[in-house]
Amino acid sequence: MDTGHYHVEPTAGFVTDSTPVLPAPEDRFRLRQYCQCLRYWPSGCDREPWPTHVEDIDWTPLPEIGPSCGSLTIHERLGTYDSFSVVCYVSNVVLEGDELPRIWLIGMVPEASELSSADKACFAGRVTILRARLYSPTP
Repeated sequence: MDTGHYHVEPTAGFVTDSTPVLPAPEDRFRLRQYCQCLRYWPSGCDREPWPTHVEDIDWTPLPEIGPSCGSLTIHERLGTYDSFSVVCYVSNVVLEGDELPRIWLIGMVPEASELSSADKACFAGRVTILRARLYSPTP
């Protein structure tokens, strides 16, 4: 069974960000479907530059948030918004018990545009916590 190159996993921060913006379950489901495209694309951090546009989604690296971070921009009307930016952390490390590395959905903002400095600081903090909890060696 072809499962792609990654597992795509939402964080609690992503769920917290998306639920009030997209109160209808079908809109949140459609957003998750778009995010699942990341199983196959980008094809990996080791193949830079990543592709930046496929159909109605764009990928933009965000090194200011953290290493291997990027923004998936979705250009489709969901709820009352015309576009969304989903901030992701791409890990090329396979966690114990997993078969594939993960792309973590860190957070999202409606109406895709430049992220504010407050958004960047918030998402950078989320990435730092995620990396410390799951990818730092334990003593």
